[in-house]
Parts: sequence; structure tokens; C-alpha cells
Amino acid sequence: QWNIGLDFEIQQGKYSAAIDVFNRENSLMLRDIVLPVTSGYSVAKTNATGVRNAGVELTLTANPLPANGIIKWFSRLNISYVKNRIMSLPNGGRDYVFVEGDRFDKSHILSVGSPINAFYLYKTLGVYSTDDDVPVNKYTGERFRSANGPYTAGAFHFADLDGDYLIDIFNSGLNPDKMPIGDPNPKVTGGWTNNITWKNFTLGLFFNFTFGRDILN
Repeated sequence: QWNIGLDFEIQQGKYSAAIDVFNRENSLMLRDIVLPVTSGYSVAKTNATGVRNAGVELTLTANPLPANGIIKWFSRLNISYVKNRIMSLPNGGRDYVFVEGDRFDKSHILSVGSPINAFYLYKTLGVYSTDDDVPVNKYTGERFRSANGPYTAGAFHFADLDGDYLIDIFNSGLNPDKMPIGDPNPKVTGGWTNNITWKNFTLGLFFNFTFGRDILN
């Protein structure tokens, strides 16, 4: 890992700033792995997951009011931009899929090269306007279908990634027609702290924010 930082201040510390650029890689992140049923256990802990976090952090601090005034105001703004990537996984780098909540389609995946807990979804190409828009398998004559039957007008057009003209919507594990799509991790996070003091009274205000994350609903 490495980081480069710069700190400076002006007007005898009335205003200051700090910036830090970093790259950190952790190869000992703790995760659960699924064990064979014959082992007698469902999961085991392992620390063979490698994750890299890279980004920049900026902190701005100010005491904008006169030091000898009856009212004092301390303000600090912190902003961080971070991107993470999975660098290695146990079991020879095999993808790991898990489901959160009670929706079978709300699944996440750990996959080398993807963000942590990326959404694991079907790629949607649009909506079928008519039945004739549904692709037909030239070898069998059957229309593109799901486990519930052939797709018809009004249905979503999912990308057939494995080319078998079948979308297995009930497969909640590794699915050949799903792919990592969307990053639930915010790219930008920050907070703004303000303390305003008058005599023996202090008013504290704190705001936090996140930007750049994908939400599945």
C-alpha cells in the first residue's frame, strides 16, 4: 500500500487543508465460503479474499470568526472518493453469489475485477413490442423462453449470455445469463461539522452525504 499526503494552513491556522491520495490492498479480508454438504457444515470462514481500495480524501478546516469575538465558529468539511475492486477470491478465484432480503432476484456477487457486493442481474435489452420480436432458436424452432414458458409481447428482453435461448429465472446461484451490474458502494462520501459557541453554550451541527452509488428497487 502507499499514500501521498499534503497539509497546509494560512492566517496562522485560521484556515487549513489536508489532502491524501491512497492505494490500499488487503489480501486477508474475512469472508464465508460454502462447503460441500458431505462436510457436515454449511460455511467456513476464510481470509483469502483480496480487495483494493484507491482514492483521495480532502479535509478543509476553518475558524472564520475573529478569535477574540464573543461568538466562535469551528467548521470542518471532509470529502472522500474511493473505488474498490476484488483482486482475489478463495477456491481458485471462483465467483460467489449471495442473496440479501426476501427477493430471489436481489442477489449480489463477489467476482474478481468487480466492486465488492456488486449487483448480480440480467442485462435488459428492452421490451418485446410483438410476439414476432421474440428470437427463435433456428435449431429447435422454439422461441426464446424462461422457466415459465416462451416470452411474449410486453415482456423484458433479457440478454441471452450463454446462447441457449433459455433464461433460468429460478437459479439464484451462479447463473450463466446474469452478470455483475451496478455498484452499491458510494464513490463519494463526506461530512460537514459545525460547532458554534457563545459563552457556555455550543450548538453542534453535523451533515453527512453520499454520492455515486447504485440502488436496486
